This record gives sequence, structure tokens and C-alpha cells, in this order.
Amino acid sequence: MEHRETSPGQATDFGPRAWARDLLESDRRYFEADAELFPVPGAVIVALRGAEALAAGCVVHRIDAAQAASDADAWLVDVERRLRALRSSRARVYLDAPLAPLERALERRGYRLRVEFGFARAAGDSAGGIEIELLPAEDESGWSARRVLMHRVGRGPDGHSMDPELWVAMERRKHRAGYMRPYLIRTGGEIVGAVCTAPCGSLLRMKNLVVDPAHRRRGVATATAVCLARLAAEEGFAATGCFALDGEAGLVVYPRAGYRLLARQTEWVRDFEGAATAMTRRSQLLEPGEVEAYWRDGHVIVKGLFDLQESRAWADESDRLWASVPADRGNPRVQWRGRVDGGEIADRIDPVLDISPVFEALARDTRLIAAASRLLDGTAIPFKAKLITKRPGTAGYGLHQDYPYWEPLGLPADDYVNALVAFDPFDGASGTLEVFPGFHREQAPAPPGAPLDADESLVDGRCGLLLVLEPGDVAIFHSLTPHRSGPNRGAHSRQGLFLTYVPSRYSGLQERYERERIDRAR
Repeated sequence: MEHRETSPGQATDFGPRAWARDLLESDRRYFEADAELFPVPGAVIVALRGAEALAAGCVVHRIDAAQAASDADAWLVDVERRLRALRSSRARVYLDAPLAPLERALERRGYRLRVEFGFARAAGDSAGGIEIELLPAEDESGWSARRVLMHRVGRGPDGHSMDPELWVAMERRKHRAGYMRPYLIRTGGEIVGAVCTAPCGSLLRMKNLVVDPAHRRRGVATATAVCLARLAAEEGFAATGCFALDGEAGLVVYPRAGYRLLARQTEWVRDFEGAATAMTRRSQLLEPGEVEAYWRDGHVIVKGLFDLQESRAWADESDRLWASVPADRGNPRVQWRGRVDGGEIADRIDPVLDISPVFEALARDTRLIAAASRLLDGTAIPFKAKLITKRPGTAGYGLHQDYPYWEPLGLPADDYVNALVAFDPFDGASGTLEVFPGFHREQAPAPPGAPLDADESLVDGRCGLLLVLEPGDVAIFHSLTPHRSGPNRGAHSRQGLFLTYVPSRYSGLQERYERERIDRAR
């Protein structure tokens, strides 16, 4: 990823006025990285699909004063209607200049005001108190360390509450989109915080600075701000800058590090009536009876968790992946299945999250995380994911349990929760899963020569249950639940993402498993 970026005419415009302009623009680019943009009269709505539960997941900015202020109340009503259609739980409006008519309308409609102050300083070295190191954190171990840190911090750098797993997934998407580069902060041999950098014109932006609560008030933030000025000089920028929230520590930290106040923007937030309650209800997916059914039967189905628009977007992402991933025998992430008329066809991409930010965001969606957490120890992180596309004529899978594949990792079977997200209809014609309720309490005997399968005699004379799913439905099942599937004899593909979750105390297990699995395949 190329980190340096300037716009035409900015290379020689290095004064404080340019720094302020670039600082404000850097925030707009942050929201827009990897997001969908919806131009509306007088503004742009930015939506990061799969991250709507985060405050940064849906914002309104680039506001045109003339259009927004001419009939501010009517303009706000229209914007709120559009936000609700995008399933945002709140309206979050950014103003980078005073706009009295709109501000009065925001107050009338119950918006809460928060001021953000923009600071910048010239790039270069200076005394910075304690010694710190910035460690590039773009690999899996870096993201894992960042997730652990965000669980400790408990609140986003933007001052809003957040789901740590979803927050880090969002940061990862911003990084992959080319907006920012992640670092871990180390001092005395210990990781004490994290920060990102993002280029914008003459300025290297400091973004998403967090310090481990156990290391606050020890000069870590000040030293990091100084270090960023040094890094900016090394990378050829004229300045570095950041925002500080009104009433928070940054207002003291950044001036101490040589930064001066150059810009100001206001954030106006309103939670939609009933939206917060609806989001909470949506996050608490499994009622006590459903949890009981999972442990009794080994599976439970959550109907309509995702809408048709989301399902179609995931089906499109599946098509994109199959068009871009080489489907040849030498690719260890592509697996093959027999066809009912002879021959074989590629039907599975595994692993998939590392090449699809869209599916990574789905895996970390707060609704799925919340459901899996209820069935684990109160926490859940994605362990693995596979995209299975069963095209017409593709054969099915024999009887098996998933746990034998993971048993060498040493976790108990109860610490794995599977979740199948359907993109297309799953039914008898398309070769849906057939599960056998109540057989998830022990590992099944394997047939001769196939140690990872389950002997069909286990279910002889037993009536299995076909999991009939519509797009957007989710089937959750235990790692020991025996299941199989028939061929797709229908006219359409049967696509779905098969996810597995484990408790967050096993952070790093995913990277270890996938690395070992691909190495074995090679």
C-alpha cells in the first residue's frame, strides 16, 4: 500500500491554513474509506455496510450550507428518512463551519452537540518525554493484539460506545481500502496502546489513538504525538494533526506535544426513537427458550436476521470472489466436489475472510457476535469461515461432524459455535443441510478409512431434519451436530457463508489453524 498521497497543487501549500484544510478533509476520507456514498441534496450520507452499529458506520457530512439551511427542518426530516432506510440507529451530522439555521433545527429535533478541536504541528523532531516505539501492525498478530487492547479500553477513540470486534474489523477495512496504516505502541518491551496514520495532502493524520487503561497518565499519548511529528518528517509531510474531543484529555496532551489549535468541527447526534431499543433487541438474538433448544437439539434457526438487500450484496460478493480467485488444483483455498453427472466442480473457498472485507465485516456483525456469545462464555470471535457455492448439479456432503477437524487444537467441542448465513434459498431441491437433533453430545464413530467422517449407521432408521432457510436466515449448530447434504437438483445455486466462533480468550487461534491447514495442503 502506497502511504504518501497529495492532491494537485497541495505539494507546496504547507502553511497552517493548508494543514487545517487537510485535517478536516482527512476526517471525511476516513468515513468514506470502503463505504458506500449516497449523495443527497445538500450533503453526502456515508454508510459502511455491516458496521451500522458503530457511530462511525453511518454519518452525514460534506454539507452544502445553501441547500441544507434553506428549509433546515424539512432537510433534516428527509435525511433522517434516508438514514432509517439504511438501517442506521442514529443520525450523526458533521458541520465544519457555523450554520445557524441548521444548528437551530438540530437543537429543535433533539440532537446532542459535541465539539471536536483540530490540532496540528510542523513535522520534525523534538523532546518527547518517555521513549516509545511504533510497531507496524498490519499482520494477523498485530490485529489480534489490537482486538485485545480494544476489549480492555471498552470505548472507541471517537468517544462512542462500541463493540471491540466490530471496531477492529472496521479499522481493518479502512486499512485495506488504503486510508490508514495501523501501529502498536510499545515502551519498556510492553504493548501499551495503538494508533493509526493517514496521509492527506500536506499532513500526516494521527488517527484512533488509544492507550491501555493500565498505562494512562504516564506520558504515552504525549510521546506518541511527538513521535508522529517525527514520522511525518521522515515520510516527507509538512505537518501532522489530529482531533481532540471537547472536555477530554487530548485538549491538554496535544498542546504539550507542540500542537496548536487550527480547526473546529461540530458533531450532532440523535438516536432514533425506538431504534436503540430495536438494535438492542436485535443484538439479544437468542431468547432463553432458543438457547435451551440449542443445547437440547444441537441447533437453532434465527429467521430473517438479515434483509434481502444484505443477502443480495453477499451473493454479489460471492460472485466477485469466484471470478477473482484462481479455481485450479494448485490453489489451497479452493476445494472441489463431485457432480451428479460426473466430473468435479469447485464449490468452496476456505479460508475466505482474509480476501473479503465484506465477509469479514459479516463475520464480526454485532448480531452474530451476540448470538454466539450467548452460547459460549459471554464472548465470541470468528475462528474460521468458508464460502460454499453449491451450483446446480453439484453433489452433496456425506455425514460428518465438524469437531474432529479441530480436535487437535485442544478446545472442547462446546467451545465451537457454527453459524450458517444463507444468501440463497436452502431447501430440499437445492441440497440443504440435514441435521440429526440430539446427537451432538458425543463424537460419532468414524467409518473405516475416513477418520473425519461419521459412520452412517449412527443415524440408520433416524429421521433427520432439513434446515429450510430463506436468504438472510441463520442456522446455528453445535460442532458435534451430525449433518449432511444432498445434491443440488434445483435450477439455482445455493450459496452461504459457514462461520465458526470461539470464546475471545482463544484470540490468535484462527491465524494458527489457517496457517497450518494451508501449509498441510501445500
